[in-house]
Amino acid sequence: MTHKKSIFITTDIEPDSSIYEWAIEEGHQLYGKSLIDFQACQFDLPDQFDIIFFYSKNAVKYFAVGLNPAQLALVKQKLLGAIGSSTAAEVKEVFGKEVQYDFDDYKDDVEALNDLVKDKICLFPQAQTSRKTIEKALTDCIAFPIIVYQNLPDLTFVNPYPSDIIAFTSPLNVDAYLANNKITTQHLVTIGQTTASYLKEKYHQDSMVAHHPSEEGMLEVIKAL
Repeated sequence: MTHKKSIFITTDIEPDSSIYEWAIEEGHQLYGKSLIDFQACQFDLPDQFDIIFFYSKNAVKYFAVGLNPAQLALVKQKLLGAIGSSTAAEVKEVFGKEVQYDFDDYKDDVEALNDLVKDKICLFPQAQTSRKTIEKALTDCIAFPIIVYQNLPDLTFVNPYPSDIIAFTSPLNVDAYLANNKITTQHLVTIGQTTASYLKEKYHQDSMVAHHPSEEGMLEVIKAL
């Protein structure tokens, strides 16, 4: 008999998502809630740029919200890049075009991507607390960070369910969860190495890291527990 899992994941879960469908089909308890509050920021779009790299779906969303029609038309003419398949899908949904650069495709050969963007003006729409992963890696481009939204952890959250698996989707979500919730015997899963390192360094907790920074990647790990 398969052990029924109780899972909390620090993101809002859509009914058509793979992890929700799996949990319902297998009879597991799943509770998903983002512990981050988001607020749009006003920003100026520079006159000259070549490529736009997006860190997340929220970066796509809040960047697009801040554009006027002329700026939106200009953006659609530019080369676009993203981290991860979900961000790339959001780019296609919002701007109607595929990304030309998926950072995940180059994570084992960043030098090749640096060659492609050498001396290009690259915009990096991001949160105020961004860790600037792409900017730090792409050292040969002309980086232009743009703060398009703020993300603030909800430090009052208390998990109402006794979960035996906790899945963290960002360092801020780690802070928000652990402000009022303790880790005892739960299995911990993290969406990527950045979140895993933060959890280890600040809270001295080990975790299993998704092979791909996405909900699907986390689901693969959760299934194996």
